[in-house]
Amino acid sequence: MNNPFVQKEEARQTLAQCDARVFHLHLHESFNLEQKADHQPPLHEEGIIEWGEIFEALKDIGYKGELIFEDGRGENPAEWIRMTAAFPQAFVQRYSS
Repeated sequence: MNNPFVQKEEARQTLAQCDARVFHLHLHESFNLEQKADHQPPLHEEGIIEWGEIFEALKDIGYKGELIFEDGRGENPAEWIRMTAAFPQAFVQRYSS
């Protein structure tokens, strides 16, 4: 499986190709799908999505649409909602220099 959003450089380039055609995003974390379940909260500590590149691409294309964050599939709703709500601060901590 070749998921461009887990590849350095490719994540930003792939999303940038969409340009103004992107009008909504459904965001969730991914893992090695052969070993772990998919659809975890964004920036889960075991996740592999290149979030910095995705948000750089959104900035590049002037994205002004909605961001919909996956809150899981019911395994631990309270924990997943907490992690999703913590996404903005966790993102800044991880990617600001």
